[in-house]
Amino acid sequence: MLLRTASPVLLCLVMLTACGDDGLSRAEFVSRAEALCGTANTALDDEPEPTTPQEIQPYFESLLATARETAEDLTALAADQPDAGAIDTIFLTPLRGQVAVLEEYLPKVQAAVEGGEQGLSALEEPDLPEADLDAMRDYGFDDCVQTAEN
Repeated sequence: MLLRTASPVLLCLVMLTACGDDGLSRAEFVSRAEALCGTANTALDDEPEPTTPQEIQPYFESLLATARETAEDLTALAADQPDAGAIDTIFLTPLRGQVAVLEEYLPKVQAAVEGGEQGLSALEEPDLPEADLDAMRDYGFDDCVQTAEN
């Protein structure tokens, strides 16, 4: 008798463990995402602006690493959300797009630094995809809006 009672209970526990839950509540998700974005914003703000041409490439690489890590962390966090598609559309796809553009831009930064003042003066800013900042605010993001604007 105990085995019959225990089997459904064990089956339920196994199913819950294997399948997980339906993700975080919207408030929990926003809170965790905001913490990730706040950390990224602090790292970006704390990065000293380059004062010499030799400091430009390491500065850019540091910004790119922060952006890449934040995009990866936010993508993983959003994966189990019931409205992951909306989050992806308004925020994550543009953020990953920004990272991709910046990764492609890195060789231009390297070449510009090697070209000295003339190379740096010819360096044009990349055209970055933009997140839907209004939709992000409507969703409850604040720090992540700042991250998307950087």
